[in-house]
Parts: sequence; C-alpha cells; structure tokens
Amino acid sequence: MKQLNLKSLSIAILLLATLAVTTACNGKKNFTYEPFKTTADGLIVCNKFFQYCKEMPEDANMEDLANTTLVWISLQKEMYTLFYNDSINAATNQCYNDFSIVADSIRHRLQGRVNDGNRSLGEIVYYTTHTVKDLSEDEDYKYWTAFYGNLDMVSRLKTRKAMIDAYATLLDEYTNVHFKDENAIEQFLVKEDRCFRSLMPFFDSLTDNETTYIINETEVILGDIYKVVDAMPEEKKAKMIMGLTMRFNRRLLQNAAQCASEIESGKRLSAEGAANYRWTLLQPFVELEEYPLSLLTPAQKKQLVDDAEKLEERINATYENAEDRQAGKTIKAVGEYILLLHLNNIL
Repeated sequence: MKQLNLKSLSIAILLLATLAVTTACNGKKNFTYEPFKTTADGLIVCNKFFQYCKEMPEDANMEDLANTTLVWISLQKEMYTLFYNDSINAATNQCYNDFSIVADSIRHRLQGRVNDGNRSLGEIVYYTTHTVKDLSEDEDYKYWTAFYGNLDMVSRLKTRKAMIDAYATLLDEYTNVHFKDENAIEQFLVKEDRCFRSLMPFFDSLTDNETTYIINETEVILGDIYKVVDAMPEEKKAKMIMGLTMRFNRRLLQNAAQCASEIESGKRLSAEGAANYRWTLLQPFVELEEYPLSLLTPAQKKQLVDDAEKLEERINATYENAEDRQAGKTIKAVGEYILLLHLNNIL
C-alpha cells in the first residue's frame, strides 16, 4: 500500500494553489460538482469526472479541453488539501491509494486528448495560456498591467538621432547608479521603455557597435536592479519580480511584432538579418515558461495565438529559395515541446 507523504502533499498543494479554475465552456455544458468535505465524497466526484473525460468527443476543441483541465486542477487541489488535513486516518490512506489510481487515469486521458499529435501551434498556445495561473484579480498584476499600458501612450522619438541620443543619455545616467527603492527602478523602466520603442523602427540600421553598446549597458543596469530587488522585503521583491518579468514578456512580443511587420511589408533582409528575424519570431514560444505565461495580459495572449497561426508563413517569407521554406517542421517540433513540457507541469 502507498503511504501518504506529507512533504509531497504539501508541495502538490502549493503548486496546485497557483492554478485557478473556471467552469464556463463556450456555452456548452461543462463538468460541475457540489463542494465536498471528505476525501471519500471527493473520490466519488473524481470518478464521475473520469467518466466525463472518457465521454468527451474525440474532436473536442482546445477551449473545451482547457476548461476541463482547469476543473481537474481544482479537484486535485481540493483532494490534496483534504488528504493533508486528515493524513493520520488509516481510511484516508486507502482512499489516497484509490485517488492515485483514478488521478493517473484522468491525467492519461487528458494528455491523450490534448496531445493527439495533430494540434497546430495556435491551438497549443491557446491551451497553454489558458491553463496557467489566473492573476486577473491580483493587485500587483493589475498595477503592472496599468503601468505598462500607460507606457504605450507615451509617444516615440521620431528620428534615429533622437533615439540614439536619448539612449546614450539614459545609459550614462543609470550606469553604476544604486537604485535606492522601487520608485527609482520604475523611473528607469519608464525611460528605457520609450527608448526601446523608439529604437524598434531603426533596429536594422543600427551598427554593430551601437547594438553592442545598448545591449551590454542595459544588461549591466538590469543586473544592478536585480541585486537591489533581491535584497528587498519579500512582498516588495515579489511585486518587482513580477514587474520585471512583465517587461521581459513585453520585449519578446514587441520584438516579434516589429519583425513580423517588416517581413509582411516585404523588407529585404540579409542572410544574417533573416536568421535573426527567424529567431526573434520563434523566441516568444520557446522562452515563455509557466510564470511568464501567467503574467501575459489578455491582449498579449491574443497576440501570441495570432502570431502562432501566422508563424510558418512569416518564417518561410525570410527565405529566398523556395526549397528552404520548410518552417512547418520546426514549428511542429516547437509545438510538441511546448505542449509536453506544459502538460508535465500542470497535470
């Protein structure tokens, strides 16, 4: 008989507590259940849920599967909590064994339905972005969403010279400066964001020296910021890490959007430039892990799904020779990797 491991249950509860549940399902009937107070009653619900999963149509779409996955995440959380609170009860130990069996069956069923080998990257991105932690009611998330949303209202610098001069002033001002508090960090983020957005239309015209200077000096300043943040009290630290992670998300999607725009406008690229653009288009899909994904705004989630659906066409457009336009193979491999990793994390 399996023995209840309190440490593993504690970890499971903490992990599952980061994931939220919704039972809306695009107007279709989704699995619902009455609250339960005992593991025995919960096991009955889990068995009913397994039957529900078995009866899901073979062609269930990713929206339905995402909602069903969220229900399962909620069920697991409630069950693990009850097991943890009643771990010394011998009957609970037997119930835990029974739960482990049905839980494995549910995971296997969901994984098979979601990862059927025929999912497009757009479907996969939809599923991953809708089965991570829901932070829409988190106050820090609301703060940073508004913070970066306001930056989009700040006008860009109009000329290349104005952008280069502003960057030089910014980097000179903040290099080797000790950021005394979060307000000082936010002031830098405001100024740096305007410089970066102003740079985007001129990216292809930057010299190697200019590019190296901007990247290296910005990395030095961000390194200093992270050192300051790491020494902050936990509550402030968590808020600042969230803000910096949302900056990271923003940069990935901004870069990809700029490259996509230039490709679609028919801009001619050198071989090196084309390779850089291909990586920039792929980067959001391979670098956004669970926590960054949970911090995407609704608009960013939509952009990521839209970008996924157009990725093959855009990447293929960067190749001059028709025989080289085989991005579909790479994209399929990327999608399979993303989905497998995500399923292992959440189920």
